Amino acid sequence: MHTNVTPLFTWGWFPLGGDAPRFAEGGGASGAGWLDMTAPPGGRITYFHPGINTALRDLAASPASLSFRHRGRFTSFQLRLRGADRPGESSGFTTLVWWPPANGNVGENDWATTALTEGQWWSTNPIGGLAGGQGSTATLRQIADANPRAFVTEYGVLNDSGAGAADDITYGCASWDFEPMPSGS
Repeated sequence: MHTNVTPLFTWGWFPLGGDAPRFAEGGGASGAGWLDMTAPPGGRITYFHPGINTALRDLAASPASLSFRHRGRFTSFQLRLRGADRPGESSGFTTLVWWPPANGNVGENDWATTALTEGQWWSTNPIGGLAGGQGSTATLRQIADANPRAFVTEYGVLNDSGAGAADDITYGCASWDFEPMPSGS
């Protein structure tokens, strides 16, 4: 399923803490537009979508199931999880973060398309296989193997420092292309 997302019809995308990005026009991204994720000083730009409780192991099993087009040093892709193996926490909540500094700074200065299942992720909290924090990374498959009950409750993009952009997000069998308003509207 491929869906064009415009400012009036966001198809379930919403800001989750911080400010929403704005829809921008121009080349380099997929189609005629993209999300401007530029964060003001001390600010944060987010856009998230419900993850329909997808098992993390299912996402990790298919390289084509998770990707996005991005630009900017700190434009990250995030998976909010429940059911992770987290000591002392019955809900198993954590956020997994894929970001350029842990992945060779891909997309720091130019648009890049990243297959996220192959990259390095860090967790905001200690979970099975990860100590928690930016210094401990693993692939999505390694994280899924260490957290067999983990499932995704939300997924999205976040930028909390300077210029950033995102577009053409794939999650499972859905693809999202962020576009400006159609002409004449």
